[in-house]
Amino acid sequence: MNRPISNKPGEGKRVWCLKEIRGTSPDTRKRAHVPANTGGTIHYTHASGPLGTGPALVVVQWDNGQETDTGFANILCIHPFRTLDDLLEASVGASCADYILGSENELEGFRIEVWMGENLETLFFPEEQHAFYRDFLIPRVKISVNIGETKWEKREYPDEDEA
Repeated sequence: MNRPISNKPGEGKRVWCLKEIRGTSPDTRKRAHVPANTGGTIHYTHASGPLGTGPALVVVQWDNGQETDTGFANILCIHPFRTLDDLLEASVGASCADYILGSENELEGFRIEVWMGENLETLFFPEEQHAFYRDFLIPRVKISVNIGETKWEKREYPDEDEA
């Protein structure tokens, strides 16, 4: 698996909220409610907290027309797929999959290669999203491939040179 990560969060990437999000719009400060199972697109990211020293927040334009500030823990980047169902359907035909382990053999995430049309896409889901890949992806991926293990040192999305 030496391809760039397709679903690395960034501006213009498709995301999905698995749980309800309640918050405010960053521009209008109007209250916003995004139901679970709603798709959206990352508008931009910014730092939070005093002097911008807090964790990164992402501003998402949701398919229901609302815009919210939220943390990366609340969303799942599904890019290049349009919907979560599209991603799950593609995962059944995964060409390979592996658990990503850190330097101390701790679980860092899960990576799969799936077909989207004629393109082979590499997707990475960090350990913080283990409930998603454990409950949704792994049962589907096991239909087509054996899941391996890969070790890498850095605590970030693995680049194509590191995998």
